[in-house]
Amino acid sequence: MFTFHITGSGSSYLYGFFDQAWREGMSQEEAEKLVVTAVSLAIARDGASGGVVRTVTINKDGVKRKFNPGDTLPLWHEEIEAVNSLLDVVPVGYNCSTGSK
Repeated sequence: MFTFHITGSGSSYLYGFFDQAWREGMSQEEAEKLVVTAVSLAIARDGASGGVVRTVTINKDGVKRKFNPGDTLPLWHEEIEAVNSLLDVVPVGYNCSTGSK
C-alpha cells in the first residue's frame, strides 16, 4: 500500500525530503502541511514547479482538493529549520573534497 505519491518536475527534490520527514501514522493535517512544505522547497529550486501548491487527498470519505496560493508558501529553504541534516553537523565553509575549512 502506498501512503503517498510524488510526481512532476520537482519530484527529484521531494523524495529526499520525504525520506527524512514522512512517518507512518501522521494525521491528515500533518501530512498536508508536510506536502505544502515539500512542494514549496521544490518550487524554490525548480523553475518549472510553478508558484502554487494544489493537493488532493483521497480516502474513505471521498476526494478533497485544496489550493495553496504562492503568497502563503514558505518559498526559500533558509526559512525551514534543518533537522537530521548534514547542515546540522557540517561546519560552515567545510570542504568535503579536502576534509577541511
